[in-house]
Amino acid sequence: MDSPDLRSRERRRGHERDAPAQPGQAPRRFRDHRGHSPRAGECPSGDFGPDGGLDEILEHPAAELIKSIPSVWDETRALPFSEIGEVAAFARRHGKRSFVVIANGPTARSVEVSLAFLGDGAHNAILIRDQTDEPAAVRVEHATVRAQDSLRIDLRAAGGFVARI
Repeated sequence: MDSPDLRSRERRRGHERDAPAQPGQAPRRFRDHRGHSPRAGECPSGDFGPDGGLDEILEHPAAELIKSIPSVWDETRALPFSEIGEVAAFARRHGKRSFVVIANGPTARSVEVSLAFLGDGAHNAILIRDQTDEPAAVRVEHATVRAQDSLRIDLRAAGGFVARI
């Protein structure tokens, strides 16, 4: 707990304010965190990546796919093998582009993802899988898929998968 001296110093600097109180209630005190959010160079780790740079993130093999993820979706489907606390799997669509996202839980597993949600014809896909031998590494694959295809995905514990189709 903060000492009274620290609280009074912060109050003098304007870092706390009173919220309006309802009649018969004591005012509530809120901290004002403006100006206290760390900037990229001030993060506790001192960097974004193992080598310490934003360039490393932008040059990551999955950067192209990550930059293409939309913020709004036209359709989201939970895939049938999703299980609360074990594995979350979704197919999401924005316009004509679909994404498959899987976040695995504590147990390694293999799953089969039907691509029946895709429209007719061939679709170019980018598949990003975990490397099985190195937890922080991914493998990027390019493939052509159709609605009648399915993807077999081996997931390591706490691993994941993402595809843009």
